[in-house]
Amino acid sequence: MGELPLDVQAKLLRFVQEKEINPVGASRSRIVDVRIVAATNRDLSEEVAAGRFRGDLYFRLQVVTVQSIPLRQRTDDILPLAQYFLEKFAVQYQKAVRHFSPEAEQALLAYRWPGNVRELQNAILRAVVLSKSETITPDQLQFIAELTSKDSVTSVNQASENIKQQPVGGVSSMPNSNVTVSSKQSQEAINPDPWQKLLQVLQKQISQALEGDEKTPVPLGQWLTEDLVLAANNAANGVARQAAGNLGLAETTFRRQLEKVKRVEHSGLLARTASWVIIQPVISEIISLNNKQNVVEQAKQMLLEEVLKRTDNQYSVGAALMGVTLPTYRRWLENLPK
Repeated sequence: MGELPLDVQAKLLRFVQEKEINPVGASRSRIVDVRIVAATNRDLSEEVAAGRFRGDLYFRLQVVTVQSIPLRQRTDDILPLAQYFLEKFAVQYQKAVRHFSPEAEQALLAYRWPGNVRELQNAILRAVVLSKSETITPDQLQFIAELTSKDSVTSVNQASENIKQQPVGGVSSMPNSNVTVSSKQSQEAINPDPWQKLLQVLQKQISQALEGDEKTPVPLGQWLTEDLVLAANNAANGVARQAAGNLGLAETTFRRQLEKVKRVEHSGLLARTASWVIIQPVISEIISLNNKQNVVEQAKQMLLEEVLKRTDNQYSVGAALMGVTLPTYRRWLENLPK
């Protein structure tokens, strides 16, 4: 609710007041009798004071308020949720893992979960991907070592921020260097093409996915498509027409893809590996460009070409990396430019 643009808030206010809607294509309005349940992660009273949320809508919605308790205060939920995610990801990635060791359960209960259920979901995904047996052990729950240290958190955040400033792959400034470069070359080094950065990040993700001996690699192609759609929707504050324009898509196509991603999110399968975080700022840069062509298709083709280079005729591995069926993968290969 806190993300709604002001013009949409005005329309919602009318509905809340009048209980009246105008169906698309209809010549008459309809009266409806509904209950409204709204959710937000913002303090709407502060948003009203800042002029970002309509006060009249806020007071009409604020009848009964329920605060969402953080996961660290709901310790009875941690293990059931962890087991639920474990079973889902074991099926999704065809892993033999079935349960947690007693030590792993204690580690899950002892952690404070600053990222709540979303962090728990990602932690279990990472553990499932790394697991080579039926039991998850504490050493596979890497969040314990990574996030309990304040310095580690700072290092991770700094590394993510650096992606915005330099291309992945090692381009860095060289103080006290006697090498002279042109202003154009210097500018390109400081602010490289976002598509080039995406290529470098995707190459790194493919390498990491193929380094392990897991039976089924993570579906990078599916993640890339989903995150492009979500990033465009967030950048446009939920305005479908603007989000579709940022991706170079028809609005109907964008709405269909967003609905599909939302279904995946609601099913609890929108988890990512820890290393995937470096791609998010690059995706945001691409979304901010004045794109005239289909961004999703361009990104998919870029990844597909890199996957083909690395997997050659291992079509089942390539299909798994793209997150599609084998027939679909073969068809995509046939349509690649020669």
